[in-house]
This record gives sequence, C-alpha cells and structure tokens, in this order.
Amino acid sequence: MCGQHRSDVIELIKKKLVDNESILVASTQLVEAGVDLDFPVVYRAFTGLDGIAQAAGRCNREGRLPQAGRVHVFHPPEGSPPGHLRHREDTARELLEDPPRDEVLHPENFQAYFRKLLKRLRGKIDEKNIEGMKTALSFEDIAREFRIIEDTDIPVVVPYGEGKKYMEELRKGAPSRALLRKLQRYTVNVPEKKYEELEKAKSLEVEADMIAVLTNEDLYDDTLGFLMHKPADYHPPGSTVIG
Repeated sequence: MCGQHRSDVIELIKKKLVDNESILVASTQLVEAGVDLDFPVVYRAFTGLDGIAQAAGRCNREGRLPQAGRVHVFHPPEGSPPGHLRHREDTARELLEDPPRDEVLHPENFQAYFRKLLKRLRGKIDEKNIEGMKTALSFEDIAREFRIIEDTDIPVVVPYGEGKKYMEELRKGAPSRALLRKLQRYTVNVPEKKYEELEKAKSLEVEADMIAVLTNEDLYDDTLGFLMHKPADYHPPGSTVIG
C-alpha cells in the first residue's frame, strides 16, 4: 500500500478496536514501528528477537484485558527471504535452540542476539572488502558499496484516492516542490525486476523525465494495494460472486 492508503487503513482499524468490533488484521512488520495498535491476541511468524518483541508490544498494549494478552510465535512453511530478514531469523534460531519458554525476551538474550547479528552482518559486509577500503581510506568507495540492506526498489506513483488528481497535475508540466511532497504519500516501491515487467506491459509511464506513474489502474486495489498481477479469481470485498 502507498503511505496514504496505509494511514487510512490504520485509522479504520483503530476505530473498530475502540468500538469493540471483531477484527482480524494481517500485516507486514510495518505495524511494529510507530503504530499504536492494541490487540488481545497476536500471531507472529518467527523472526529476530527485536521483531518478536515489537509484535508483543501490540498485544494488550493499553492493559485493558483482565488477564495478560496472548502472543503466538509460529514457523511458517517458508522462512524469511534472503538478506537482512533472513540474518535476523537465523540469528534468533541459533540463540533460542532450547530456551526456557518464559525467558525468550529476557534482556540478556537481546544482548547475545545483537552481538551475534552484528558479527553475522559484519561478515556479510566484508564480502565487498569494506575493511580493506577502510585501511586504504577509500571513503568514496565505502559509501558506494556499503549496504546493510540491499535496496533496488524503484518508486512508482499509484492511482489511489487523491493520488489520481496529483497524477493529472504532474502530467501538465514540471512538478513543484509542493506537488512532489504530495506525491510521496501515493507512492509504492517496486522491485527492479517487477518494474521492468511493468514497463514491458506498458502499465506505467514516466512523467517529467523522472517520476514513474502506474497507468494500469487494475493493478492497484483499494483493499489490497499494489498487485503485480491481479488474480483471475479475485473479487473485491462486498462483491457478489455467481456460479
């Protein structure tokens, strides 16, 4: 989802929680940073200790339950994708091979976890000979090569809400600074390979020689957000399926 879409959904979730409506929320780790939601039960796919602790912080956050909230950590069929998330998961698994159940989030575990994670990341970084560059004082090369999290995503403006209006403004000429700020709320990051597929399918265009815009509106859903390919059997919530 683009930023504005996420904000709209979060406000809807908060309202339902305040009104004590039954609600099931499936989310990425987005809700683990700066989003104050309070659920009676939380399920979290196994990850680094920091992610597990953050998810637990969304369970009975406001202490409204008469008893403690319940957090279930489970192992999904597939692990984390390669990269930083996999490093966190592998580090936590090594650390917690046989811990007492009630001691998983003990402060001493976090100290050991981050020491192990730093050591693992340091080895990954040195594959690019960062240490050798430091010795040679090649700071420009270090700045270019150093990436804890590899990021090749490309921002694309999507037709959600008022984003459609701002896309039309963009097409009229050189964008102002104010317009660029507004467009940020209606932008999603698309992996480079997916971006190339969108180009080949003529599903996007580049405006003002620098800003990619999603022109195929079928690929952005007001419930699910950006869809690389809309499933043939997908029906929006509230729609009627016959047959």
